[in-house]
Amino acid sequence: MLVQVENLTKMFGGFTAVRYDGTAKANFCGAYIASNGLTAVNTSADFSCNPDFNIAQIGVITRWTPVKNLTFSAEVQYFRLDQNFSGTAVLTPAAPKPSTVYEFKDQNTVFLEFRAQRNF
Repeated sequence: MLVQVENLTKMFGGFTAVRYDGTAKANFCGAYIASNGLTAVNTSADFSCNPDFNIAQIGVITRWTPVKNLTFSAEVQYFRLDQNFSGTAVLTPAAPKPSTVYEFKDQNTVFLEFRAQRNF
């Protein structure tokens, strides 16, 4: 009996940049500031509204098929949100988040996923 063991590894990634022109940026920021009631009193001195942002991701996945119709896989990905707001503001988001001072900053995350799949 011949058993075929299959291994497969792939790397992937992506980058997205969103840019607003002057009019769209002014409309977005005007609506954002008005809807959150932001003033000089509830924002930091360095607060600025800029809705432009970048998203980058890179990942790798490996699959191992020791026998037909059974595959084990592992995937790891890194994501980065590079946003352009700055400073802090007192915001009142929807529950369950509290009304408090929120800091505008870039965000990073990594995840690892394991999977076992059996096909019948």
